[in-house]
This record gives sequence, structure tokens and C-alpha cells, in this order.
Amino acid sequence: MILHTQIFQQAQDNWKLEQLYQDLTTAKQEYCGKRKKLTPVEMSCLRGLLCGYSPPEIATELNREPRGLRVDLSRGLYRYVEVLAQRESNELNDWRDVASWLSRYKMSSSSACDSSIKIVDISLGGTRQTPILDIKVRNIGKQVAFLKKVRFKFYKIWVLQSWLPTATLKKKRSQSTAPSPAYSDTAVAPEMSRSRAVEPSYDYEIDFSEMSRDWTRRGNLAVPHRDRVQSFSTSDPCIEEVNISQCVSCNDVDRFTLSLNFPQDSPSTDSQEYQTHIHHLQLEIIYDEDDKVAESQSLILWIEPDKNPLLKKRCFIASDFQEQSEQNQKALAEISKITGIRSFFLDRLLS
Repeated sequence: MILHTQIFQQAQDNWKLEQLYQDLTTAKQEYCGKRKKLTPVEMSCLRGLLCGYSPPEIATELNREPRGLRVDLSRGLYRYVEVLAQRESNELNDWRDVASWLSRYKMSSSSACDSSIKIVDISLGGTRQTPILDIKVRNIGKQVAFLKKVRFKFYKIWVLQSWLPTATLKKKRSQSTAPSPAYSDTAVAPEMSRSRAVEPSYDYEIDFSEMSRDWTRRGNLAVPHRDRVQSFSTSDPCIEEVNISQCVSCNDVDRFTLSLNFPQDSPSTDSQEYQTHIHHLQLEIIYDEDDKVAESQSLILWIEPDKNPLLKKRCFIASDFQEQSEQNQKALAEISKITGIRSFFLDRLLS
């Protein structure tokens, strides 16, 4: 169940909410002719509108149907705002007018005029070898925001082992030579192709090769080569920061991409096995001189070697194969329980 009192609480940093709730309750009673208080949903919608969220965005946060929420706002909250602002009935037609009509309840502190970056969406594209993070941000503040850094917080790595005979690899390669668009590793995932109206302003190429070696030295998340261990985790995330340089105007949007390059180690020919890694991480955008932070949801990336090795045909030892399969299934079951953004390819693997 959603706790409506916890939604859009950032409004209290810029608005005199308690006074506004009290005065708007009086306006509601005047409009309805009954002694009614503002409901938790009405207060949540009010906070969302004051923070610059549109009714569809508010409906998403409240798990409501957008059309139904619009009707409720038109019949209720918008009418109370008109009474409080001493406007004509049905004069409020644009949700953006709510904040401007109630501006006298805005705090006079400088914090009310700061920039405020919101991560609107992150889409995962590219390939399993070089994933691309497509990031959309919005500045709902009153000042230009300067994006300075991107911080990666790696929480866990799962290792999936594969021992495949040559015939199996050749069969897979023959399937991938003429793939249909929906199943190609180089095809853009469906979520990446829904809207391309806003072109990326910049693409940052980020190389994790040296960073991965540093993880090894620190004994954190790095995965030893050809190790049979199935996962690596740490109570404190392994943090890597990358400098960026972006500015987002007030009440404006921007879009940029991060092309990620991970180590492409190849197994030795005598091991006749290769590994794929699945990373659980979170992205933070650091902006402005006071280092404000915008956090993403959890991201789950599937990383594979650039080229699968040519393996000699071999016979599986039944016990080894069963153990390897059980460990892989256990890792995938754990990954499937994580709420976050997964790539199109990883969703296919989990399904």
C-alpha cells in the first residue's frame, strides 16, 4: 500500500505546506458547503503539482489511472485552488497554474530558487559487450543545473559459467548471422525505440577496464578470472566516479548517453569455458557546486565477452554439468527478484 504522506515530500523544502493545507481546507469547505478536510490523496496531488509534476506523472506515483485522476482534480482540487486564489469558477485549465496562483505560499529562502534534477528515465541498449545507458533528465528548479559527475555504485556481480562444445557454439553463431530485429544483440531494445524525438546531447564513453583492476586490488567486487565462485558482493558498494559536463536550463529537459566498456578477457584454451557477468548497480548524477544528487533505480546489466572462444568438442561430466547448471539457476532466481531496470536481453534470459 502506498503511503501518500511520503510522496512528493520535497515540496516542504520550498512551500509553507501546513499553512497551505489549512487555507485550502477552508476553501474546500466553502466550495462544498460541508466541513470536509483535504484527503491524503488531495494533499499528495497538491505537493506533486507544486513540485512541477504533471497529472500523468502524479498518477504513476499514486498507482492511479491518469484519466480518472484528471477527473478528480477537475472536480475537486482545482476548484478549491480557484476559491483560495479568488479566481472565477472553472478558470483553472492548466495544471501549471496551480503553483503560480499559490505563489504567496512559497518560501522566500534561496533554496526555493535552486536547480532540481529529476531522472525521468533510463533505458538500457547497446549490446551485451558494450551496453549503453540512455538517460533522460528534467530540471524542475528555477536555476540552470550543471551536471558534474556520474557516480556508479556497484553492489554485486554474479558469474554465470558456460562449458559449450564447438558444435553448440557454431549453431548459435549461425543463428546470429541473420537475426530478426527482435533477437539481434545489436538490435535496439523495444524500450529504446519508442520515442526518439529528443536527440542525445552527448555520448560519454566510459572504460571500466582499469577500474576493474582496482577493484581486484581493493578486494571488493572484481571477479577473478576463471574462478568458479558464483557471485561477489560487499556491504559497502564499490564506487566509481566519472566527470561529465552538461547543463540543463530551468524547467527544461536533456538527454545523454553513457557507453560502457567492460574488460573483455578471454579464457585460456585449456579451461574450455567462458563466463558472463551480471552487474547490480545504481547510478547517481552529481550536480551544482553544492553536490546535489539525483539517484536512479537499480540497474542490472548483463555483460559477456566480446567473442566466445572456439572450444574443442568435449564430453560433459554429468555431475559437473548439473552443479554448474544449478548454480546458474540459483543466481538467475536471485537476480529476478531485484526490482529495477533490466536490459531487453536480460529479460529474455530470465524468462
